[in-house]
Amino acid sequence: MTSFYGNAQQDKKIEDDKVYSLVQKKASPQEGFKVFHQNFKEEFDLHSSLPEHNSVKFTFEFIVEKDGSLSDIIVQGVDELYAKEAIRVLKTFDKWIPAQENNVIVRSKFRLPITIYIPKELIPELGSVMARPDEGLSSFMDNFWNEFKFEKDLIPNGEIGSFTINFTVEADGSLTNIFVTEDKFNIAADVERVIKLMPKWKPATKNNKDIKSQFYIPVEINLDKNTKSYWKAI
Repeated sequence: MTSFYGNAQQDKKIEDDKVYSLVQKKASPQEGFKVFHQNFKEEFDLHSSLPEHNSVKFTFEFIVEKDGSLSDIIVQGVDELYAKEAIRVLKTFDKWIPAQENNVIVRSKFRLPITIYIPKELIPELGSVMARPDEGLSSFMDNFWNEFKFEKDLIPNGEIGSFTINFTVEADGSLTNIFVTEDKFNIAADVERVIKLMPKWKPATKNNKDIKSQFYIPVEINLDKNTKSYWKAI
């Protein structure tokens, strides 16, 4: 009798660990799907890679655990840089409401398509591709911050240091005509020094021909929050 009870308990435990593909009540974000999609699109950095169409489309596959956490996250349909950005954004959200089967909370598999439409000003002309760093813009800026030096005393406490890096990407990928606008903190010389250290980019193309193009990157430094960010690049 004892042995039978033990086996039944073991079978139930195995069943508890099952990942359900079909459930009576699906898992969902705490805030609901409409708000989730809106917040996701607002947080997603389109400049973590470079768009080639008028939208970025990808599909998540993951498991919603019984405590609402997400595991085994996979992104399909985009390059590695956009996939990393998608996972980063997904992990910023609160735990989900887990699925239920027969009124019991269970682990479940979830498939979630995402489409983010790109603002017109960021869409390359038909037949053209924007200039971009080989390693992606996020890695390019990480390398920039690692090398960039500035006197913290130049930026008063509570003030956000902002400036814009401007340069030309030549047809051979070299970066020239480097200058800084909105330079209230006299950091232009070091910005130019760092950009000159960077490897060549992939040049812009039009009609399958490499061309010269202009590029700018607005930047913010917030010493109070110890954050450094870039927020737009055209």
